Amino acid sequence: EFNQAETAFVWPVQMPTLDISTPAPSGYAIRYFTRTGVEVDLCGHATLASASVLLNSKEKKDAKDNRITFYAKHDVLQADLLVTPTNCTNQSNTHISLST
Repeated sequence: EFNQAETAFVWPVQMPTLDISTPAPSGYAIRYFTRTGVEVDLCGHATLASASVLLNSKEKKDAKDNRITFYAKHDVLQADLLVTPTNCTNQSNTHISLST
């Protein structure tokens, strides 16, 4: 649907693995719904907003891990926090990159 405001619902998940010698990948399930309750397959803006909140949370900053995996309805998405220094002293810009 176009011209709809979607809301993202996000919750932590741990994906099952058949190999018990390697840790199971963890990430977040993410689903998108319109105001009328219709589920949509993907919403980039809601994914970026969710990634921004999670990547900038205190727990995530302490973990020193700048990547989050989202498991959407039909896709697996990676969100990376990119930090670039600026010319100002002790300043940096942060950007989020989203890929499939």
